Amino acid sequence: MPESIRIASLNVKRLGARERPRAARIGAFVRELQSDVVALQEIGEEAAHDVAAHAGMAHVTFVGHALSGRRGVALLHRAPAITSSGVRIAARVGDDKGFTRAVLRFGDRELEIVGMHLDWLSRRARLVQIERIARALGAPSIPRVALGDLNAMTLRTWARGETADETVIALALALGVRTPGKTSPTFPSHAPRWALDWVLASPELGLSEIEVVPTALSDHAAIVAEVG
Repeated sequence: MPESIRIASLNVKRLGARERPRAARIGAFVRELQSDVVALQEIGEEAAHDVAAHAGMAHVTFVGHALSGRRGVALLHRAPAITSSGVRIAARVGDDKGFTRAVLRFGDRELEIVGMHLDWLSRRARLVQIERIARALGAPSIPRVALGDLNAMTLRTWARGETADETVIALALALGVRTPGKTSPTFPSHAPRWALDWVLASPELGLSEIEVVPTALSDHAAIVAEVG
């Protein structure tokens, strides 16, 4: 594996196939992040391919999580996936959340990337989703990175100076990954107050230089991390 891999995540705020101009702008923004892997939430499959083309990312792994299957989580990556999977993990009626997984090769090692979107309404629903995701994935057999919109931190938690709430801690324990030593708010993008978006990695992986990059193209800022 190279010294470090640059990994990013962005909730694109319901990007569909008919929004090609916005997809092009998001693709240009993603290109500027200069990441090896990017997880995108609230995106359609066709839109994901549009963003990837404009971002210069050759490969897309997509799983639809909405009831229609037209919106979900996409992983954009420069090398083809060795294997991929994913499923809708609904905690409430009409929920459109889930995860998308890809195993990618970096140098002589493999890395499991899990992009996800968890429920926005309640911690209890998120804990149910985490349990189901852990059951679907199983214990990690190779280094794992879990990232995405976890809808995790309340303003009250952030004000207390805590770096992770119950959702993040539960996810780390369930998936065999660790929380970063520090993160920053990502929502809303124009004036971030809540740390909703996270990158978590296996203990054997370094996780550093977490950066928040605001954008007017979504209500979330992007989060970027160096993993190695």
